Amino acid sequence: YENQVQNPVYLEKTEDEFGHTSLHAYIKASETFVVCCGRNIAFISANGDSSQDPPSLKALTWVDPVTVVDVEPKPSKKADKNIQKERSNIHGTNGWMLPLPATNEYLGIAHFHRPEDRKKSEYALHGHHYTHAFFTITRQENGGEFKLKRLSNEFLFRAILESDPQKTDAETIQFSSGLDINGSDVDGKLLISYGINDCEGATFFVDMKVVHKMLLDVPEGNEVNDMMAQISTR
Repeated sequence: YENQVQNPVYLEKTEDEFGHTSLHAYIKASETFVVCCGRNIAFISANGDSSQDPPSLKALTWVDPVTVVDVEPKPSKKADKNIQKERSNIHGTNGWMLPLPATNEYLGIAHFHRPEDRKKSEYALHGHHYTHAFFTITRQENGGEFKLKRLSNEFLFRAILESDPQKTDAETIQFSSGLDINGSDVDGKLLISYGINDCEGATFFVDMKVVHKMLLDVPEGNEVNDMMAQISTR
């Protein structure tokens, strides 16, 4: 379950005899590769300065602890030590970590669901009652491994498909897997796409200024699990 099979996707522009153009997508079986080991893996284009070395493809395989591996030519074992750390139940993120040049970070959106296992329940076949959190990662000062830089509190998306949204905070299943920026990563707009109840899709914009305010600094050396507060009962 933790292995993901991936392929580069090619888009080819063609034109018919009437001058109409269209795009065709295809993959090459010979370029199939496996990324291990994680869930909802996100890719990172590192060292993307075209005037120097070409960018290298990496993958964020776990959010907590932050675990980044090389994708080509073969998965790196550099980050294996992080897997020994205690994990929280946060996982998953957008398929491509979004570069934030202004702060030298990469932005992701991860989630929790209840329960963590994939057993059937009265709510859903697998997980349900999702909440999300923004997070950023950055390279260590020596240019080595990646670390967790900032983390937001949990949030959910306002219900839009329920019969009475005023009585429902959010749909039972909300899964965000797409982020993009329109404009500047400082004061532009963040486009978020997500799935609803594994049946519908939705998108909306959030001001990047709001996103930056939501993201809180993580103390050096801390992971998501270190930042989670204990639930108090009365």
